Amino acid sequence: MSPKASVTVSEDGGHAVVVEPHGTSGAKFSWFEQRSEAETSRSTPLEVQVQELLDSKQFARPKLLGSTSVNQFPTQILVSDEGHGFVALGRHYGNRTGKTLMTFDSKGSLQGSWSVSDLEKVGGKETYVESVSSIYWRRGSWIDEETGEAVMVSTHNKVFVAPLDRSELRMGGLSELTRGLLQGGNLKQQMALEALAHHDCPELAEDFSRLTGISSPIATRLRAARALRVTGDRSARPLVMDVALREAPGEGVSNRDIILALEDLHHY
Repeated sequence: MSPKASVTVSEDGGHAVVVEPHGTSGAKFSWFEQRSEAETSRSTPLEVQVQELLDSKQFARPKLLGSTSVNQFPTQILVSDEGHGFVALGRHYGNRTGKTLMTFDSKGSLQGSWSVSDLEKVGGKETYVESVSSIYWRRGSWIDEETGEAVMVSTHNKVFVAPLDRSELRMGGLSELTRGLLQGGNLKQQMALEALAHHDCPELAEDFSRLTGISSPIATRLRAARALRVTGDRSARPLVMDVALREAPGEGVSNRDIILALEDLHHY
């Protein structure tokens, strides 16, 4: 199946990336920002504006910051709220040769690109899970808005960090996971919590406990409960049991949430 054009908007709605097919298997990236109220009187959400531009092929509004092309089509885009740039990710499974991580700066220019083999050179052999046919290389990824860096957690919970403004890949650790937890955003928090549950972090127990509360989505609450349990605090047992005993998804609870609760129940 041929890839299709897509629009990915930052969580705050201020920036967007358009990905379009380019050549045989490549992609063209266009990097936009919402114009200020002084520049336009439109109150239309950025995603709608960009889709209108895709349909008309007229890049007048919103503001085009830059564009570039690469020879591989991505499967996921991460967009910085602060305008640091964006990240293009390959499939979470694949082989050693394709580019799995690409970083782009605030002008939309490609800065770095890495394959699974490149990650292995930096992180060592026990970086990912490998099956007979594929390499499952990443568990979660996000952009650290404080530092302007891409953070990627491998399937063996190794943390890789790549600045968006230059070609550099290094190992990270608890500091990146902690910032991901505290910066907010449901998906970012959930991915950080999944990784933090593989560490004993009593200094974060208060934050874990707070995120088990009813103001958080179920997916966040369950992952916070797991991370809290690792510190020795089993106070979230009623939450885990309630979800584990659900007969079917619904009311904000997904199949994945039920499976996660069932996996954790025997630890209580």
